[in-house]
Amino acid sequence: MKPRSRIFAIFAGALAVLVLGSGLLLAATGVATVRVHEKQGDGVRLYVPVPALLLHAGIAVVPLAMPARDRARMRAEIGDRGPALAALLAELERCPDAVLVDVQEHGESVQVVKEGRTLAVHVRNTDTDVDVSLPAGVLTHLIQAFTA
Repeated sequence: MKPRSRIFAIFAGALAVLVLGSGLLLAATGVATVRVHEKQGDGVRLYVPVPALLLHAGIAVVPLAMPARDRARMRAEIGDRGPALAALLAELERCPDAVLVDVQEHGESVQVVKEGRTLAVHVRNTDTDVDVSLPAGVLTHLIQAFTA
């Protein structure tokens, strides 16, 4: 094999491993999304996907970056409910798909839905549709970070 061919093969292999690894990581951790659609003709259409891995990294850093008094206040507010909250969220990840909250009033609706490994909030009114989805594991990680 010529040196150029060898270098190209190494580069292509490394790129394939990087792309495949990134895809597997996204599949394992999930993606949080925010979608906003204003229904007027020139209204905002926004879609923001965020890899859950970035959220996990941020959750790990935030308690370290917060002032100690704020962390202590949060722990005091959570109190001894922290382990129960973490257990509840972990169990929520394992439960079957379901509508957890469904409120409809005056042409507006809010739904909180568990879909697969994702928690989703759907808000509908006459002007705007808003959808936010978050892998359930992110919430479990958040509670554990602030109660540890």
